[in-house]
Amino acid sequence: MNNNGNMSPTMTSSGCVTINDWVSLIHYIDELEDNGDISINEGDEMRKLAMEERMALLIIFKCYHNKQSRFIRYARNILNDEKQAKILQDAQKQKNQNNNNNNC
Repeated sequence: MNNNGNMSPTMTSSGCVTINDWVSLIHYIDELEDNGDISINEGDEMRKLAMEERMALLIIFKCYHNKQSRFIRYARNILNDEKQAKILQDAQKQKNQNNNNNNC
C-alpha cells in the first residue's frame, strides 16, 4: 500500500517501488532482530518506519542488504533523525500552546 492507501506501486524519480520491496525490508529487519544484531525496540522502530513507507530506509536496504553492519549504522542514523525531528516538533507544539495560553 502506498502513502495514498492504494495497493499500486509507488512511482519515484528512480523507478517503481512495490509492496514486495517493503515486505523484503520488513523480513530483513526481522532477521536482524532474530539474530540479535538489533534490539527488539530498534526492530519495532524500523518496522514502523517501513510501514510508513519511509523511502530513506528502503534505499539503504536496497544498497546495503549484503552489508549488515553498514545497513544497521545507517538505519540507526535514520532512527535518531526521526527522534530528533519528533523532539523538535513536540517543542514547537509546546511553544505554540504556551503562546496561545498567554494570549488569553
